[in-house]
Amino acid sequence: MSDKSFSLDTYVEKSLDGQTVGVRLRLNAIVTQLDEFKDHTFVSVDVKGTNVAAARDGKMKHDKKDKRGYFLEGVDLTLRLDSPEYYVGTDSPPTTMNASTITSSSQFTLNLSAGTFGDTPTTNAGGSLTIGSSVSESLQAWRVENLSDDTVIQHQYRMATTEDGARYNQPKDLVDLSGGGQVAGAPLHPVPHISIVNLPLVTTGIFVSRGKQSNDVRLLADVTAHLASVEKTFEVFAVKVKTHTERLSWSFTCPVAISTID
Repeated sequence: MSDKSFSLDTYVEKSLDGQTVGVRLRLNAIVTQLDEFKDHTFVSVDVKGTNVAAARDGKMKHDKKDKRGYFLEGVDLTLRLDSPEYYVGTDSPPTTMNASTITSSSQFTLNLSAGTFGDTPTTNAGGSLTIGSSVSESLQAWRVENLSDDTVIQHQYRMATTEDGARYNQPKDLVDLSGGGQVAGAPLHPVPHISIVNLPLVTTGIFVSRGKQSNDVRLLADVTAHLASVEKTFEVFAVKVKTHTERLSWSFTCPVAISTID
């Protein structure tokens, strides 16, 4: 068996209306090649330790009952290898709704005697090897949508509820128009703190080559942060809502040296 690890650990930031939006990206890749699988190279990837912050200091520029922002309402993450010789063998998390903890597990059990591979069973039989990774993080008030295809791992992280439990799908949902909210003047719901600072990403996956490989590849990652601000006013006895959204994007490259694997 031969394997080797590659990683990228970087921090980048951009300014938005007086806030510092930051991304701590940790890309991890493990290349596995075995004599029993001469026609396959496995590249297991994860982003364990990655987080996105709408405000590095944990404070939105505006955080009052009539104006809040900017807060993080979504993050798009894509991972791919820059070679057509690889396909996505498995990736995680699957599409999931609001949960207190989300576990992302992308693992294969390689049957060394039969030369086959597949999802990890509950108990591993003798003569097998498990590759891949598993990550668990608290993502309360958020959900994940899995839009991956044959070549690209694509996960969309979306804010699902406000801090006080109201459903959230778009910036206007921050206005409390419930019966109690209207009595109180339709204030803005509070934003979950995880939507302001250090939203963790839990994406994992395994790329599999379609044939024997010796050429180096690059693991490419794209991160897009969706940020929103909401302001509520009263005009002629009616609630008026102004929203503003911004998208900030970053691209990253992690070299993966297949040719160095013996």
